[in-house]
Amino acid sequence: MIKYDMLYTAFSIACIALYIIFDKKTKKIQSIDIIMIAILIIISGIRCNVGSDYYTYYTAYNNWLVNVDNIQDVIQSNSQFGLYVLGFMLKSMTDFPYALFWLVACIIYPCMIIYMRKTTEKPSVAFMCFMLLGFFAISNNILKQSMAMLIMIYAYESFIKNKKIKFVIATLLASTFHTTAIIVAILMVLTRKIKPSYKNLLVFILIGVIGLFAYNVVGNIVTHISLLERYQTYFINTTTYSSMIKETIGVARICLDLYCDCSYSNF
Repeated sequence: MIKYDMLYTAFSIACIALYIIFDKKTKKIQSIDIIMIAILIIISGIRCNVGSDYYTYYTAYNNWLVNVDNIQDVIQSNSQFGLYVLGFMLKSMTDFPYALFWLVACIIYPCMIIYMRKTTEKPSVAFMCFMLLGFFAISNNILKQSMAMLIMIYAYESFIKNKKIKFVIATLLASTFHTTAIIVAILMVLTRKIKPSYKNLLVFILIGVIGLFAYNVVGNIVTHISLLERYQTYFINTTTYSSMIKETIGVARICLDLYCDCSYSNF
């Protein structure tokens, strides 16, 4: 694991340095953007058994989808059917066993880098955050979540521009990849209504602390929501004293992040 972390860090720093050196202050797509898109796609496409979910996706694509007759069966088999629908369509065009990983890479990285170029004042800084904060790493592990996150970025753009129909459509599309996109959309709406203040910060921390001790209650609620019942195991209370301290710190961090999100949404 340490070796992987060192390799990933070295690779990230090399890519960032290259991007900064050849980056120019313009909203137009540059040669360095295309080069980085190509590098990230190739690295992601040629990986093998990288990430805890790699074998799950590989098995689903090469075993389960082979026995599915039509898209309707794919949709009915899983509420998060987006990735598998892509896989089903891809399977009809090629027998390459790793095609799904290449397809996801070809969707995520061009969209992300073009988005950085078109919407940020400093694309090189955005690219640095994408690499060093682990977003590139997780996009090679949790494919469904990464696709959902990508779509929710565009949903957010629609939301802040008050394009409600596009926001709803993007959210629903993202939820076909991962249902938690709906929760993200709800938070977007709520945070626009909350003004940043010390009082609200304390309220968020209090809610977080209460939630820390409410595993069983939340778990019971989740079991009655069909779309979220698969996550009920996350709420089983198996905490010890030491883990409780760590989780308290984690909750405080989440509350602070949420508060910062409120602040950003209102400025």
